[in-house]
Amino acid sequence: MEAERSENNLAELIDAKLQLNFEVDKDESYWEQRARHRDTEMTEKLHSKVTGHRWKRDRGVAWNGRNC
Repeated sequence: MEAERSENNLAELIDAKLQLNFEVDKDESYWEQRARHRDTEMTEKLHSKVTGHRWKRDRGVAWNGRNC
């Protein structure tokens, strides 16, 4: 009887540990994905600024909107 209870407690402990590890992994994945998304957004914004400046420079358009 005592051994059975001990085995049940051990099984519950292992199950709880596995569930906790799963939640931690899920949380880590969320933050990694969020960081990748943020980095991609920042890269796209920078790319847009650089290419916009080049487009204006190559076409002779001043920043105030008048031709050079």
